[in-house]
Amino acid sequence: MATLPDELRDLRMRQGHAWIDRLADLEGWPDHERSHHHEALRTTPLQAIEAVADQWRARMWQAMERTGQVPVHQRKRPRGDAAPPEPRPRKPKGLAKHLTPKGKPSQPGQRELFNRKD
Repeated sequence: MATLPDELRDLRMRQGHAWIDRLADLEGWPDHERSHHHEALRTTPLQAIEAVADQWRARMWQAMERTGQVPVHQRKRPRGDAAPPEPRPRKPKGLAKHLTPKGKPSQPGQRELFNRKD
């Protein structure tokens, strides 16, 4: 069985100790029980540290649910006007840059050229 890299093992140990402390605060453990669980985590074999830390995380989360301390994340509306800004006008690309819309002739058409009276 492969062991965890040192930095990951250290991270799991720190997380496990933090989760034990949080669980002890939520459930009101006495100091001797808290220190007993910290010592048990320190003596856990390296191959099992990830599973044991995850068990402490799950127990802490269950205690948070029981006590109603699960964090709630809500998206808040921005201050002021909540309407998005107007989109920028589209710029024509390629050959469309040189074309003009049909409603607004910029140059006289053929009909005006042939019907012109000089």
